[in-house]
Amino acid sequence: MPETRTITNLPAPPERVWAVLTDFAGYERWHPLLRVSGEASPGGQIRYSRRLSLKSNRWITVDADIVDLAEPARLAWRQGVRRIFATDESFELEAAGTGTRLTHVMRNSGLLAVVFAALSKRKNKASMDLFDGLIARALSKERLREGEAFDPRTRHSKPRAAGARSRRRGRSRRKT
Repeated sequence: MPETRTITNLPAPPERVWAVLTDFAGYERWHPLLRVSGEASPGGQIRYSRRLSLKSNRWITVDADIVDLAEPARLAWRQGVRRIFATDESFELEAAGTGTRLTHVMRNSGLLAVVFAALSKRKNKASMDLFDGLIARALSKERLREGEAFDPRTRHSKPRAAGARSRRRGRSRRKT
């Protein structure tokens, strides 16, 4: 069974990461290639839509079953046809200091998984890296709105000093 695994440190506690991870309707706000609908409940079903690229208007939609859910530590779903080609995607959250260590795993199974192992591993890794980076970015932006500064070099946030201003002060993003 081909498996791809990533580990990412996120700048928020597990409860906050869990809230973003299980807010399926909110995925569109932080992930431009995904739409997910449904409810995070044991044995529940979600509808998972993926756009092929930012330039594409074509979406691929599949139904997925939630196969593991333990708040706020584990979430996993399965999509595809068992014994032919299925993908299990899981997220494990573990407290790490003031943040969270996210372990993201994709496991392909079925007869076709062996045939497409090399291709699917590369695509899965790219997809997972994008997901992990975008959720980290969404959590960082959220913390900035709550009054913390984010250091992109360490992916950690620190409280802003009272009265401290953004480095962009005085600069306009839009040229006139």
